[in-house]
Amino acid sequence: MIFCLVVFRLARIGINAPDIDEVFLQNEMGTADAPSNVRIEEARKRLDKIDQDTAELFNKYSERSFGPLHDFAIDFSHAMLKKMRDQACPIREQPEWGNEILTSGDNLFKISIISVEFTIYLYQKAKVAGNFVWIITINFQVNILIFVRRLYLIA
Repeated sequence: MIFCLVVFRLARIGINAPDIDEVFLQNEMGTADAPSNVRIEEARKRLDKIDQDTAELFNKYSERSFGPLHDFAIDFSHAMLKKMRDQACPIREQPEWGNEILTSGDNLFKISIISVEFTIYLYQKAKVAGNFVWIITINFQVNILIFVRRLYLIA
C-alpha cells in the first residue's frame, strides 16, 4: 500500500502543477527559450513541497522495519525526487556547462545517462527488496536508444 501512496503523491505533481512539465521539457531540450527563473523557482518549491509531503507520508504510514516494500518505497521516493530536481536544473546552471555540455544534444545525452543510472539503481533496490523487480522491468528504456545514437554519432 505504501508504494501506491508514494507513486500517487509523486504523480499528483503533474496533475496539480501541469506547467512543471514545461520546465522539465525545456531544460531537457536546452533551447534558447528556456523557462523563466520564476517558473524554475516555482518548480523547485513544488518539489520541496512534494518532498515534505512524502516525508509526512512515511512518518505516518511507514518505517523501514516494516519490510522490504516499505524500504523500497522510501528509496524510490528519494530517487524520483532527485531525478526531478536534476531535470528542473537549467542547462546553464549545471556544473558541466561549457565543458562537457556545449549543446542541447550534450544535455540530452547527460539526461539519458542519468536516466539509465536511475533505472539501474532502482533495479538493484527492487531486487534486494524481494519480488519487486517487475516494477522496473515493465518499462522499455527509450534512453538507451538515445545513448546508443549519441555514441554512434561521436564515433
